[in-house]
Amino acid sequence: MTTTLLIGDPESTWREWLLGQPNARDLFVLDPGDTHHGPAGMLRWLSNDQPVATEFFGALDPMRFPQILMATLSRWLAQTAHQPPKHLYIQLFPARPTPALRHLILLVAQMVNPDSIVISDAAHFGLEAFPIGPMPTTLERNYPVMVLAAQRKAHWLRLIERTENHIVSLNTVTLGARLGSGLRVTPPDLTKIGVTQIVYAEKQGASLFVVTDAEISERFITRALEMTHSRKAHIVRTGDYDGVLVSFARQNGEDFGVGYIESVDWNAGQFFIKNTAASPTPVPLLKIGSVRINANGKELEEAKPWSI
Repeated sequence: MTTTLLIGDPESTWREWLLGQPNARDLFVLDPGDTHHGPAGMLRWLSNDQPVATEFFGALDPMRFPQILMATLSRWLAQTAHQPPKHLYIQLFPARPTPALRHLILLVAQMVNPDSIVISDAAHFGLEAFPIGPMPTTLERNYPVMVLAAQRKAHWLRLIERTENHIVSLNTVTLGARLGSGLRVTPPDLTKIGVTQIVYAEKQGASLFVVTDAEISERFITRALEMTHSRKAHIVRTGDYDGVLVSFARQNGEDFGVGYIESVDWNAGQFFIKNTAASPTPVPLLKIGSVRINANGKELEEAKPWSI
């Protein structure tokens, strides 16, 4: 098996370059912003242009969830070791001149230890730290930003058309997000200190995670922090989850449906979700992304990393 690592730049595309490569190949698309093979927010493994595996990423920026990218790459590399393809191409996200992204690209290169590295000659990236010297190449320019946004919207609309209605209980599902990562603070506990405007709260380490639309006074926040032995409060609004991309996954992390949150009934502890999985179905794990869309496929303001 020969392995080639592909490192592009924000203005270019690998589409035409890959057309000139052997047809009998496997391709890992580790660019969550790529829409050439389907909706954005996903990592993909293709064999001879046919899908083998898909991993929910939930964001367009690889630095939102780098741990998902690295874990997925590790798992897929282990699988190819059992049945090696003749040619394996690993298409990374576009290189940008930021320290964290540079470090992530170098970690991927060290993990893959490729036979060759091909890098866009428009990528402003130092070549000296790679395990093997990259070969610069000139890539075709990608579509304008507005065209790429329109492509993403078209994919979102096709995805929405395939979804069904689901109700997922907050009390029974495991959540892959900031929400659900702590210990629940019950409404009776909050009522004891006179805080009734908070609809949901968790103790997350040294932080108190609060869901509310009310403007809570500093006095009540201080009392809530004292009661939960927390040092700071992280407050989100009840509608911050509306439109957020989600994935239904099994306990082993395998995705079996993609969609978005329509709304949340915090009092009942229920998510109302549009998802491609057949309804009804048990949902052991709900992965929550950061990209947000509406029912018309329009992208809304993306949630900040680990804010929800």
